[in-house]
Amino acid sequence: MPDRFAPGGSPPFFSANDNHRGVCIIVPTDDQLASPVLVQRLGMALSELGLSRRKLMDWIADSFCRFDGAFVWPNGRPFILPDVDDVFTDIDNRWMSDLLRFGSRAPRQSAQRRTWPRLRLLVLALTVSRPEVARHLFR
Repeated sequence: MPDRFAPGGSPPFFSANDNHRGVCIIVPTDDQLASPVLVQRLGMALSELGLSRRKLMDWIADSFCRFDGAFVWPNGRPFILPDVDDVFTDIDNRWMSDLLRFGSRAPRQSAQRRTWPRLRLLVLALTVSRPEVARHLFR
């Protein structure tokens, strides 16, 4: 498994004038996001932040606003960051409460396909804001 970071690396699809400092974060694949182990570790990591489910939404957006780098798929293609509100369509964020509960008990099944975009953004936000914690998601 490659490291989530490719520091200083220049993926083949970036042009010389792309505005990033050379930090590229590799976006998790669908197979990785489906893992119940990843979901439990992500739930634990997010629970440790001590934020309410609504404050977590602000944290996600703030993490991406402060990031001065690029997100890339494992094949090097750029990942276009979607609008957070478009991905998290549940206004009450009840789904987030379920995810936080998985920090203390393991999910019984793999993550559903419809949750992968949300999980992907959460993993990326955690990787941007707490890289020392995010490294343990995929071990």
